[in-house]
Amino acid sequence: MSEERIRQVLRRAQAGDALTIGFIGGSITQGSLAEKTENCYARRVFHWWETKFPQAKLNFVNAGIGGTDSYFGVGRCEEELLSHRPDFVMVDFSVNDEANAFYQETYEGLLRNILSFESHPAVLLLYNVFYDTGVTAEPFHKEVAEQYGIPGISMKDTIYQDLQAGKYTRESISPDGLHPNDAGHEKVAGIITAYLEQIYAELSTDKEEQIQDPYEKLLLLREKQRQPYDLPAPVTKNRFQDTKRIKENWFGREKGDSLHYEFSGSHLGVQFRKTIRKPAHVVKMVVDQDEANPILLDGNFQEDWGDCIYLQNVLLETNVNKHTLDLTVISDNIVDGENVSPFLLYAFFHNEEE
Repeated sequence: MSEERIRQVLRRAQAGDALTIGFIGGSITQGSLAEKTENCYARRVFHWWETKFPQAKLNFVNAGIGGTDSYFGVGRCEEELLSHRPDFVMVDFSVNDEANAFYQETYEGLLRNILSFESHPAVLLLYNVFYDTGVTAEPFHKEVAEQYGIPGISMKDTIYQDLQAGKYTRESISPDGLHPNDAGHEKVAGIITAYLEQIYAELSTDKEEQIQDPYEKLLLLREKQRQPYDLPAPVTKNRFQDTKRIKENWFGREKGDSLHYEFSGSHLGVQFRKTIRKPAHVVKMVVDQDEANPILLDGNFQEDWGDCIYLQNVLLETNVNKHTLDLTVISDNIVDGENVSPFLLYAFFHNEEE
């Protein structure tokens, strides 16, 4: 696979085709700490496509959401990214995912969903890094990427090494040691676009592409890109491919309010609001009528920067089985004289029965 899909997309752009350039990731992809949206790395990379190929009809999709990981990403990618039928996708979750087997598996599920989508997009991975510590999930992510031959751009191998060498200060590119400012976003984008420039400069001129009729040439290029990927065996147990986000929007307002839910799958995540408007309700969740081992979903957020859409993994099994969930508000409506904020359940995340 390697870079061939990217070459095919570049050829289509060169021929003036209509292309959708997509990005999915966390706050860096969303554009956190950039003064203007146009200054974030994703917009800058898209601007490279616009400048390089003014004859092409280009569409920009940014599915970056701050504070989200590839677990959330695998559940929302179909609705927020793949529904736009992207031709080129950048994936950025290496500072949002923890460096462990769980997130390696969710990351693989996300990549398999993207690679197997019917538009067969070219994929380029972005490995971001904590500039203060050098921490990144890149090794776990790269092990998956190598299995599929997906190229990646490493900030630890580039910007972080420059920082270590004293070429510039961390504060000049990232006020908090993670999120780039305008200068940092420009550096990230510059490394990505230099890579794309290199591939573009090395494009071969296949004999088939010497077709004179522009329409026939475009048809050939599209057909070549849209050949299905022959996906190899997964690196992990691959339980997160085809994960769906089942929206619920249930409010638990009073003590005793309850919700019953049934599903078939091998894993389950519950997405709910953690709020700074404390006190907030706490919900007891019982899986498969196991009252002796309830799971508590606490709506009180311990940070102070705002409410959080929190995704909690509550079930992970080897096989697909039928399950029941019973959620019940267990907190009082008034705590220490304060009215309690409602519990808000956004969605369930799980795969579907085989």
